[in-house]
Amino acid sequence: TELTGFVSGGLRRWQLTDRPLEVAEIIVLEMESADEAAFLAEGILSASEVGIEIELPASIADSATAVDNVDIVEVQSSVGNYFMDIVIWSPFGEVDNAAAKADLVSIAEAVITGFEE
Repeated sequence: TELTGFVSGGLRRWQLTDRPLEVAEIIVLEMESADEAAFLAEGILSASEVGIEIELPASIADSATAVDNVDIVEVQSSVGNYFMDIVIWSPFGEVDNAAAKADLVSIAEAVITGFEE
């Protein structure tokens, strides 16, 4: 599958200190245009089979969407030509859903508001 407009990208994953079976993962994709980045960030709720929207703080609510998929919590956003996907999940066990949602919102707010092109 080809990702139209893709220029470059990166992925970083961190193990959560308080919940060592869970990880936070951030993917950033540089796209050729802001429209392509925004298109990737659209539809996270409609693509989710069991997702429940997570309320985001006002600082990022207009530029991001978050979803709780029971075993994974995720935020997608775009800033300029960059698409961001921020996820908390557990490759080794179960997710502490309430704690994961709180951490996801905190991480997403820091990443999105602090992002510089």
